[in-house]
Amino acid sequence: MPADPGDGERMASRVRPGDRAFLLLWGAQAVSSLGASAASFALTLQVFAETGSALALSALTVVATVASIYCAPLTGWAADRIGHRRAALASNAVLATASVGMAAVSAAGPGRLLAIVYPLTFLSALASSTLALTLTASVRRMRQEADLTRINGITSLLQDGPTLLAPVLGAALSATVAPSAVFLVDAATSLGCVAALLVVRWDAPPDRRIRNPFRGARDGIAWILRHPGPRRLQLGFGALNLANGIAASATTAYVLLLGAGGIGSGASLAAFSIAGSAGLLAGAALVAARGDRIPRLAAIAGAALVLGLVGRVALASTALLGVWIAAAVVRNVVLQVQGAPLTAVWQERTPPERQGAILGAKKLLGQGFYPPAVLLGGALTVALHPLGQETALRVVVIAGGLGEALVGLAMLRSHGIRALLARPTAPAADPASAGG
Repeated sequence: MPADPGDGERMASRVRPGDRAFLLLWGAQAVSSLGASAASFALTLQVFAETGSALALSALTVVATVASIYCAPLTGWAADRIGHRRAALASNAVLATASVGMAAVSAAGPGRLLAIVYPLTFLSALASSTLALTLTASVRRMRQEADLTRINGITSLLQDGPTLLAPVLGAALSATVAPSAVFLVDAATSLGCVAALLVVRWDAPPDRRIRNPFRGARDGIAWILRHPGPRRLQLGFGALNLANGIAASATTAYVLLLGAGGIGSGASLAAFSIAGSAGLLAGAALVAARGDRIPRLAAIAGAALVLGLVGRVALASTALLGVWIAAAVVRNVVLQVQGAPLTAVWQERTPPERQGAILGAKKLLGQGFYPPAVLLGGALTVALHPLGQETALRVVVIAGGLGEALVGLAMLRSHGIRALLARPTAPAADPASAGG
């Protein structure tokens, strides 16, 4: 379904390519990402200090996952219905309120945190998911390039760059002031985004045709299933995230286990994590500079081969820290090279007024298998324990990596995916003509 040319002209007249409004909006979100990441770090430290339980930390992850993935079609419908800019304003206001609540509970002292941290985490995850969907949809409204890959590289760079400083900020404020100060900083950065959104005008009229939220969510899913190219792409990414989830926790455990015999478990995991963060930044910078020159089929489908064979199989085939670091860097560079054009495909090929519901459905279909796959990977590791802990972890990581590589090969051979990933020639092509 092509975009409404008249609406595109109205938006182009308000926010032209290169206008500072785009950088103002995303710059404010970059600062907010720093605050949110620092608050997440501080919350993890405080919950663990109060409970001493890994289960309590896992519960936080589960609550956030349910809100961000499984509720995404509903939050996407809500964003479409009230208008994307209003949804972004409301999301940032909710995030600020939740952070103030976290600060108050944190300042109240031990014994009170867990009573409210889970509801606030769920609320924050819902708001963050809605905000992410609306900001992704805003790119098509604010930019008129036929190929949005490089623009998505720039937004990734703005979002991922500040998060490197988050642990430092979170630890410093927690130690020198109080953990509650980190949450107040997070609230202030969210309010800064509200101020930016009051200045930047980019919204399209609300889509109020569907009043029932479940019907709206269902229609977003149905849109994807109705078009062969997007449908096959999401089937591929559902399988890719299944394989990724199986290997994810085993990879962390493998680095911790074998690191204990070298520089230490903590130091090994820290080096591995820092390498991954550096890879994300390097990948975002590469895409921002040259992303539109990389063929989309290679960047999206072909990348799965590298993710599996280098990021998983090569890592699990050795005990050398240098190889782990290289694998972490390469994997995360490739994730950025894959993610930016993938997002661009959905921005370019979906109706702008319905992108919230469709992008929410995309998230559910593509990432819905990941959480149960992580549990499956843990169960497989336990089942293979008679082989020895190291061997069991290696088998699970390599199996997940080979699964990713096989999915990549299947996606490369799919005619529907190949047609969908053809180089764009107009701001919004009809996806129905892109997949056979």
